[in-house]
Amino acid sequence: MLNKFPGNPALRTNTTNNIVNMSKMLRLSELYLIAAEADAHLNNVAEGSQYLNDLRKARITDYQASTYTSASVLLSAVLTERRKELIGEGLRMSDLRRLGQGFTRYASHDENHALDNVVVVTGAAMTYAANDYRLTWPIPKDEMDANPNLKGQQNPGY
Repeated sequence: MLNKFPGNPALRTNTTNNIVNMSKMLRLSELYLIAAEADAHLNNVAEGSQYLNDLRKARITDYQASTYTSASVLLSAVLTERRKELIGEGLRMSDLRRLGQGFTRYASHDENHALDNVVVVTGAAMTYAANDYRLTWPIPKDEMDANPNLKGQQNPGY
């Protein structure tokens, strides 16, 4: 199971781990990944490669810098690194929306069947296409009620 955020001992109110952590609005690693992705989209392969290699060097002992042959190869590496670096931080759905991608969640976990019916019990298998309305959040009712200019402008599907 994911144990990325085990709780900050300085924030405990007693001897029991209350699993409370200091929130991080933005991390330096995320900024490096944003810069590398932007450079890949702008076809600035050398600059984007530098950002990605700098991040990996800080994370991987004896890391040897990689050379990326094209913007598409660099972009693929950056997106893979985002999934690894930012796992469990609630950014994956935003990435899928931003990149215009859907997703499929499978009913069984071939990599570890002990996770079957534990990680996802309800709606175990599902697929959202890239254009599925559920990949865009509804505008909250309080916001709709508070701003008359939003009348009739709810996101499609809600």
